[in-house]
Amino acid sequence: MDPIPIAFPEPSSQTAYMAQGQQDPAGYSTDHGYSKVAQMEYDDPYGSKRPISTVMGSEKESMLNAPSAYPKVKKMTGKRRVETPVLPRTSINLLQAIEMVIDTVFHANLRHRGSPRAPALPERAALYAKEHQQVVILVVSIIGTAIGLLSTSFMASAIYYSLNRFLTGPKPVPLWNVNAALTLSNESFILSWNRWAWSLASVFLYVCITLQTASWTTLLTPKDVPVKAGLSGFELDLTSEEFQRLMQANQQVVTPELFANSLTLTAQAGSMAASTQFSLPSILNFNQLSYINSTGGTLPATWTPWISTTTSSAGESIPPSIRITDLNSNVNSRRRGLFPVSFNLTQQGFTSRVECRSVPLTGTTRPSAFISSFRRTDLGADFDPGAALDVAAGIITVGCTGDGYTTLKYDGTSNGTAGGIVRSNAVLTNAAGDAVFAAACGVDEGNGGVHWDLIIAGAGKYSFMNSTICSIRPMTSFVDVHYQDTSALFNSSFPSLINGTRSWREAPAPWLGSFAVDLFIRGVVDQGQSTRGSAVGDVVRSFAVPVDAAQLDATLVPKVLEAYIRGVLEFSLTLLRSAYSSSNSKLIPNSGGQLPENLRVPLNGTYETATVGWYQDVDPGAAAATLVAPTIISVTSILIVLVTMFCTSRASWKAAMARIPKSEADDRANGWFDPGNLLHIISASRAGGLSEIPFPEYDDDLEGWSSGINLRFARVGEGSGFVQGR
Repeated sequence: MDPIPIAFPEPSSQTAYMAQGQQDPAGYSTDHGYSKVAQMEYDDPYGSKRPISTVMGSEKESMLNAPSAYPKVKKMTGKRRVETPVLPRTSINLLQAIEMVIDTVFHANLRHRGSPRAPALPERAALYAKEHQQVVILVVSIIGTAIGLLSTSFMASAIYYSLNRFLTGPKPVPLWNVNAALTLSNESFILSWNRWAWSLASVFLYVCITLQTASWTTLLTPKDVPVKAGLSGFELDLTSEEFQRLMQANQQVVTPELFANSLTLTAQAGSMAASTQFSLPSILNFNQLSYINSTGGTLPATWTPWISTTTSSAGESIPPSIRITDLNSNVNSRRRGLFPVSFNLTQQGFTSRVECRSVPLTGTTRPSAFISSFRRTDLGADFDPGAALDVAAGIITVGCTGDGYTTLKYDGTSNGTAGGIVRSNAVLTNAAGDAVFAAACGVDEGNGGVHWDLIIAGAGKYSFMNSTICSIRPMTSFVDVHYQDTSALFNSSFPSLINGTRSWREAPAPWLGSFAVDLFIRGVVDQGQSTRGSAVGDVVRSFAVPVDAAQLDATLVPKVLEAYIRGVLEFSLTLLRSAYSSSNSKLIPNSGGQLPENLRVPLNGTYETATVGWYQDVDPGAAAATLVAPTIISVTSILIVLVTMFCTSRASWKAAMARIPKSEADDRANGWFDPGNLLHIISASRAGGLSEIPFPEYDDDLEGWSSGINLRFARVGEGSGFVQGR
């Protein structure tokens, strides 16, 4: 029998009530939404629980009798929400694989510290990073955190995918396992003594997830990267036959007077070498460069032209002699600003084996030596009688007689005649005759070798030097030269601190002896002597004569002289190289501003600077440690998907799934069900499939209870939700 219509009051503007059988207003339902959830659990006013299916009829009757007690529920309009379904397995694998590839490739492309191929920032970016390190660290930390969160979300998506596949499959999943998987996806701990493997896994994954940010930050943070590159070039070859020929041809031009502009530095070069002998810091400043200990007979090698004032106060251009090879394209070699620059070169140098010994010499010894002097007390009296100077002048006369003494030609060869009388130039002294005199004799060693005996004698306050014979054997060599940056101390765009270290492969160079010895006598003895004293004598006195002159150590005089003479001779060849290497040198005919091929010796070395970029630690263990945490998370995500795919693609699984009747709506629900979405979990739980399960109180043993509950996601009434599996 049809139900009897019942009249209701007029509905308000906000709510409309309809009698049974009447058509619902648009958007509303009189069944309170229960028609879609036939098995939902219902609590009656007395607190008793019973399936709603047993009271559905009475509930509808109550709604008809007392509609005001039941507010209306807005119906679905038919529009489906646009949201992302559970991330497909291919997407998870692809994204995690891409992340692993980027991580590995980036790490693999990092070179060891100092490699020329180390990834580097462009010059301007490197300078900015150097000046704003806190900003760089902040930005990299944000990027590392973002990548870590993305990777963690991929792992969570892999877990949700796996839960979706197993819950919608033919076999139920223990509720405890579902809860544990969701706990892992939420980066939380599983604390269970009974399930210690799950607990350890959760702690392990939590640590890896936490370390991801640190790993990515460590990997991506740019650091000061040492940059190395090759150096190659050429310089004047002192040993070439063409150069020896030029020295012979230019002997009337290449004299100490050619270097009059720089002769005052010869005494400083000797003093510097003597200081080095006694382990004292010493620097020679010359041509805008600073030499530590000695020039070593080398000429500075540069990749840019530079000005030398060796032979002219106006300066002469020295063309570049080296070029940088294999330099990182992001590094500007010209001016490095905040980054230090240095390089090492193996260059051809010059030195001398100097052996000094104290020998009392008189006018009758072999060799002989005596000093002649004369005085003039009225120098300048014609101009100002009250300011007349009491001065003197003197010379030393040396008889180059004895075994092996001979006359050496300019190229260092003997002319076959015995040595003769050698007189020094007259030097100006004070009235007391305080001066140091020197003259040189050639010596034929009889085995094809020659050397020079430099006879030095002191007078006046330098008489403690007595007479000393210093045997000089000129040698070419190869020198390891280190060019160091001084931009922190001086505004220099070029490494201007030069330190010649190891000298090796020495070879006799007699053709350089006459020039070097003449420059010593002219620069140190002649020009270094004045009415105030002698430059070389003052240096020897400062090292060899203590406060109490009675305690003079006579062995120190030869020792100081050896170092002093060696330093001056090495500096003399630096001057000689400058004259031959200048772009407008007239010493090399038809040179065109460049050294001819037959006058070149190759240069090789290493350029070193720094920039900001990335490099791999030399220790492989430390380098690989940065990849551990991100790799574990990525591999875990991929393994979860692969294992799930393997288990759900077996024939037995597919056969069991084929026996489960499913509609198009079921397939859509299975595909869209996301175990990581709390709303989906609530919706699946209230669908009614769990109505027969006795739920415990919140303070009960939930772990034990959940271990005995098995769930599947399947059809429930007219919808889909959780059901208890068997």
